[in-house]
Amino acid sequence: ITGGMSGTNVQPASLVAGAQGNVAVSFTNSSTIPSDGIVQVILPNSLGNGFVANSGGTTAVSASSLTGSFSVSTATTSTSTIVTVTRSGGSTTANGAQTITLTNIKNPDITGSTGTYTIRTLTSADVVVEEATGVTADTITAGSITSPNIQPASLVASAVGTVAVTLTTTNPIPANGK
Repeated sequence: ITGGMSGTNVQPASLVAGAQGNVAVSFTNSSTIPSDGIVQVILPNSLGNGFVANSGGTTAVSASSLTGSFSVSTATTSTSTIVTVTRSGGSTTANGAQTITLTNIKNPDITGSTGTYTIRTLTSADVVVEEATGVTADTITAGSITSPNIQPASLVASAVGTVAVTLTTTNPIPANGK
């Protein structure tokens, strides 16, 4: 590892459990990023199913500070979802502030701390140039309940009977959930 990455952040557009959308990844590299280099983002899978790539479409990347074309590959392990962005056709990127946006990433479906993220840059030969582990975790919040309805079997005053309760949850209710 040749340099020290700073100013790191991984920020889902929404912090609601199960939300699908973009994730902004920002960092300041102290070493150049080769024109055929790689930026890798490791999203922890510490909550439920963890982060899910290719949700609602193929995960892609946009970057205002990196030149060239990008190809994106994803892999899921028991502990993380790894998004690998490979550059081609651009120029070597000098040290400085970088921001990339990953699309079609689904948040974990359970609330709580995501666990820390990792951002790294690599050469095309998979040699790590810079790495930031322990990038600040986010807190995933509860999804909403929609279409709630409570309907008694009878609307007659003092009637005894059953009540139907219906609702739609954004996320699955755990088997032992309440």
